[in-house]
Amino acid sequence: MKTTRILVQVLLLISLIVALLMFRSEIGDFIVGLRSVVFGVLGPSCEVQKMKDVQAENVSLKKQIELLSLKMGIKENSGELVANVYSSYPFNDKVHIVVDKGSNDGVNVGMPVMVQKNIVIGKVISVKKTQSEIQTIFDPEWKTSVVIGTSTVKAVLKGGNTPEVQFIPKDAHIVSGEEVLNIAQEFPIHTILGSIKSVREDEKKLWQVASIELPVSFDALRTVTILTTFP
Repeated sequence: MKTTRILVQVLLLISLIVALLMFRSEIGDFIVGLRSVVFGVLGPSCEVQKMKDVQAENVSLKKQIELLSLKMGIKENSGELVANVYSSYPFNDKVHIVVDKGSNDGVNVGMPVMVQKNIVIGKVISVKKTQSEIQTIFDPEWKTSVVIGTSTVKAVLKGGNTPEVQFIPKDAHIVSGEEVLNIAQEFPIHTILGSIKSVREDEKKLWQVASIELPVSFDALRTVTILTTFP
């Protein structure tokens, strides 16, 4: 009885092996099909997750670049370089300022220097590796071609402790509060230099002269913006 049972088990095992050998190609096709189904279900999810990971990494890198740019004083893709103003108190001549950006930061002689968004304060006149000297509109040697308000009245802004607009035609009608705008090629067109405060005749009574109100005082300068891609 025992021998018969063993013989039956051996026959069943042999039958199973023969079946596997006969249908192995079909089984292989089944496994391949099953794998395709699994990939079809899970594959897109994996690809989406990879894409999300890449996007998250890009956002992280962008934030790091923005933070680094902020520390360096660079406004991304704007051509604007923010610089801090050194203090020379109490020996300040109130003509020139020195800032903490130089040739290492892409600064060159002649670059316009602004405050706020569109207000001219000076231009770069000398550059070192990490510092630059800026001539301001408070320099008596400063002269800039300007236009007054929305009119076609042209004049010259002369710098100094109290800058003023000179060579205004005698017959020009100038109103207090009108903006004084740049038309010199050294600076962006129609950027602001100040506004008319009062008007008088010059000593020879040939022209009008206007005192102007500036948007910022020399002593209030803490940071300035250098336009590194102008013109």
